[in-house]
Amino acid sequence: MIRFAGLLFLWLPIAMAADTTYTPCTLCLYQASSSKLAATKVRLYTGEDVDTYTEVESTEALSLFDQMDVSKPTVVYTHGLYGTPSWQSTKAIIDAYLQRGEHNVLYMNWANIAVSAYVYAARSVPGVGYTLATILNEWVAAGLNSSSLHLVGHSMGAEISGYAGRYANFTVPRIVGLDPAGPLFYTILDHINTDDADFVQVIHSDDGVIGLNSDVGHVDFYPNGGTNLQPGCGLAGHICSHLRACFYYAESVRNESAYVGQICDSYRKFKKGSCDSNEVAVMGYATPTTASGKYYFQTNSDTPYGRGVQGTTYDSSTNIVTSTVEDLWEGLTSLFG
Repeated sequence: MIRFAGLLFLWLPIAMAADTTYTPCTLCLYQASSSKLAATKVRLYTGEDVDTYTEVESTEALSLFDQMDVSKPTVVYTHGLYGTPSWQSTKAIIDAYLQRGEHNVLYMNWANIAVSAYVYAARSVPGVGYTLATILNEWVAAGLNSSSLHLVGHSMGAEISGYAGRYANFTVPRIVGLDPAGPLFYTILDHINTDDADFVQVIHSDDGVIGLNSDVGHVDFYPNGGTNLQPGCGLAGHICSHLRACFYYAESVRNESAYVGQICDSYRKFKKGSCDSNEVAVMGYATPTTASGKYYFQTNSDTPYGRGVQGTTYDSSTNIVTSTVEDLWEGLTSLFG
């Protein structure tokens, strides 16, 4: 399997301390300055579709609170590198929550920084996480119920969610990391981990290439082994696979039983049927907080991706087929999104 050879240097150990605290800076060469962080935006969806919203700069985020319903759970989704609200992966998650209803649905828009080169954007992740944590602190102080807050993020957005949980002055109940970004997050920067929230769920769809190659959550799900090209991702390869975690999760918001994983030590043992008698758990929106360990399952190559409990029985006929031109285009324009 051909991997992104040009990215290998991003995985190499670098003699720098991991970020454990955040110190703002006004003149920064290698990460976002305080002024750039202040220019990030927060979007509150106020209707039943992705085109109805109120968006303000992060420094004005408290003004959104009056439009929020404190009796409802709150979810904040954060995109990855080059991500925008118009991406299909973003729309899929936001729309799934809007159609489900009964949520305050928000979007952390750091596109002004995410358009940068990978290393600059990655080094800016702690600052964006700190910015999000500050917003959350303000909302909770104003009366938001912190016990029903969920953070969901893709790639670098997953890492931002982790930092937000780390920097918040309360314990975030739940974080979902969708194929968290890997390069640099073993070296210069800390990666999302179980200290960031009461319950951290991670869905690996391009493990070890663009995504983290490690069990970092309380529970880690590996659809189709996590490291393989995801079914349907022939043309767009690892880029499509990296984005696929978003679509899997969005489907789980609409259908809680779409994905059922089986706890197992490895995908090899899962394929052999060695774990057939092991416990199972649903993946995604409805994953119980009692779930722990590594879970494996198979998906379909196209929507609906979820195979339910059937996905816990390995089917060797599941093939990797060519993805659509649209998938390839979004992937190529969003290499680490």
